[in-house]
Amino acid sequence: MESPLHKDISKASATSIARSLLYIASCLQQLDPEFDTSQLKLSPSVDTRMERYVSAVQHLVTCDEELVSSVEGLDCLILQCSYRSNAGNPRRAWLTLRKAMNIAQLRGLHLPSCTIPGGRQIWAHIIQGDRYLALLLGLPAGSKDTSCGPEETLQNTKVSEDECFDLTIRIIERNQNEQAHTYTATHDIDEVFENLAAEMRPDWWDVPEDIPQDHSRTIVQSFDRLMFQIIYFQFVALLHLPFMLRAAKERRYEYSKFSCMKSSREMINRYLALRHTTVGTFCCRIIDFGAFTATVTIFLGLLEPSSSGDSRDKQQRDSDRNLVDMVLKSMEEIGQPGKDLVAKQSASAIRSLLAITSPSGLRTTNLKLSIPYFGTIRNSMRLPTRR
Repeated sequence: MESPLHKDISKASATSIARSLLYIASCLQQLDPEFDTSQLKLSPSVDTRMERYVSAVQHLVTCDEELVSSVEGLDCLILQCSYRSNAGNPRRAWLTLRKAMNIAQLRGLHLPSCTIPGGRQIWAHIIQGDRYLALLLGLPAGSKDTSCGPEETLQNTKVSEDECFDLTIRIIERNQNEQAHTYTATHDIDEVFENLAAEMRPDWWDVPEDIPQDHSRTIVQSFDRLMFQIIYFQFVALLHLPFMLRAAKERRYEYSKFSCMKSSREMINRYLALRHTTVGTFCCRIIDFGAFTATVTIFLGLLEPSSSGDSRDKQQRDSDRNLVDMVLKSMEEIGQPGKDLVAKQSASAIRSLLAITSPSGLRTTNLKLSIPYFGTIRNSMRLPTRR
């Protein structure tokens, strides 16, 4: 006998079925690494089944311009982008999102006068994702639209998140235009970030110590708050990163070094808080990579000679080294089941970095380490004996 579910599916549109498959693939992707997937009885494996679902949607639905021109079809492209991002494929995710952006513009979803139900919300999701990926990949933004955020209220912290993403436009433009790549522009953007942070209560920025382990509204609010904090500090770190390494030769860039290091520490503290909760077992490779980038940034600071006789400097360096060790442990735990390739690669890279600061006495260290979306670290220096 045919079940009611099968009857409902048989009557659904192609985009509705595709969206359901992508929801299933995304849910499977978010399974706890320690979950016994044999209970699901999916052959040949859960990973293979996920890829089959996504591949089927891509080849049968999202490649059809007519099908994806609906709001439901655009939903499919956004879900596909999210899946690719969480699988550690930001370039493929960006390509998918750019397709969604072009179709959305053809439908007029970018216009403030758009009356298509759900159209403006879809457009907001698209431009936020595009800006995040463009900043990560060093690409130009697809739209400068800043008119699709929610209305401001005292309780609406979503406004601050949208304002934060709007600021990425200025960072991207600075990065894309060599003539505009000035320190003055960086200071101007930094000031806006500081003003944005000041709009929130001081205690709002505290790292949550105890996130509820249930499915209440409280855990959703705590999770959203933590994610916004991570994104905020990541953006500030990326703002100052191009100037951080120049501080060793030009003192006027010391502020960027300080801000980049401080924001990287803040991001890592919140990342670790997220990963140490049950909700933190979710799969989000982009956040993992952001934490890895912050760890590399802190490590670069550790490579610089310490201020001799400064106890505060030594204390900070010890604290930074401890943060690096904790991120390494977290990455090793995530990659332990053998499914999280991004975490395993990140852990391997961190171990390679730590090896050059091992307490093996005075020596010359030669290192060349290529890190995707970050750059190549080359190091040839004589390192002092650690005491």
